[in-house]
Amino acid sequence: MEYAPRSAVALTGLARALATQRKATPALETARAAAQADPHSAEALAAVGLAALARDPLDRSSDAVSAVQQAAFLEPKNPLVKLAVGRVFESRDQLDQAAAAYEQAAGLDPTWAAPRIAALALQLRKGDASGSLAGLRALPDEMKGTGEAELLLGRLLLRTGDSAGAKKALDAAVKALPGLAEAHAAHGEAAHDVGERTLAADAYGRAVDLDPEKLAYRSRYGLLLARDGRPEEGLAVLLDVTGRPEGQDPGTLIDLGWVYRSVKPPRVKDAVAAYERALKLDPRNGEAALGVAESYRAGKQWAHAISAYERVPDVDRRREDDALLGIAWCYCHSHDLDRARFYAGLAARAGANMRELRAALSRSCSASPGEREAP
Repeated sequence: MEYAPRSAVALTGLARALATQRKATPALETARAAAQADPHSAEALAAVGLAALARDPLDRSSDAVSAVQQAAFLEPKNPLVKLAVGRVFESRDQLDQAAAAYEQAAGLDPTWAAPRIAALALQLRKGDASGSLAGLRALPDEMKGTGEAELLLGRLLLRTGDSAGAKKALDAAVKALPGLAEAHAAHGEAAHDVGERTLAADAYGRAVDLDPEKLAYRSRYGLLLARDGRPEEGLAVLLDVTGRPEGQDPGTLIDLGWVYRSVKPPRVKDAVAAYERALKLDPRNGEAALGVAESYRAGKQWAHAISAYERVPDVDRRREDDALLGIAWCYCHSHDLDRARFYAGLAARAGANMRELRAALSRSCSASPGEREAP
């Protein structure tokens, strides 16, 4: 563009790159400039569609689908246009139409990896992870080495529990796609799973920098900062998220509660308030109910903790084993060994993991248990 500022080809390429990075406003401006520079360019119109999709991922205004359909009318055998058609259909949950468009794009240019990888990612979205992984591994080596393929491989391996393999793939993905927030977020999850907490938090920090409006990235970043030993930074991020109307999410409030109760000394009142806000939004949330009890326990407020644990099964019967175990620990810490053993028996019959509590009881509760970690 420095050499040819009005080049429709250059403008189109820039618009597509900006749209991929979710930079919707400049992407749309650039794509429209490309279409104005060459009104007969199907690829410019396809870029308008992708940029409109970056602005409105659900395409509620139908601007994206209108633009890509017009592009397909101009050049029905252009693989780039067909790929854009597939992207728009997928965003609108028209998955069969998206699959057909990806297949057509792959048929029009068999050497191009993008439509084949898009089709495999769609297969994963439909729930066929094993089929998607098999298809990915069957690709030619030159296609498997692309950033998009490494990203998909990392996502698939995360799902199957191969954290080390996922991290290796995502190490390559973020090198190939440094401007893609989704790649950095997935990289953060893989790093977290293999215990590299600083890398996990920093990877999510890059995702937030690239896509600052995606609150799911920001929320996860705050939690991972806290888990990496940076609780004040994590709290600042989570408070920013939960302070927004669109940030009123039970999961984020549960993360906030965990950070409050995990700092030294625990901020019990703030933690309980965060968990209770989560319960107000989702009255059947067992994790939030359990968090209230564990906040009191972290503050050594044994009576309050026991009362809170007793309410947990009323919220979520599946948490009864954790609640009974928590009550046993509270009696253990307050040196009421008879009640501790009684509730330990109830917890064991409910299926709780008794290893640490049995060891503590054998020492007359002289040792403290490890606290539950955040998800």
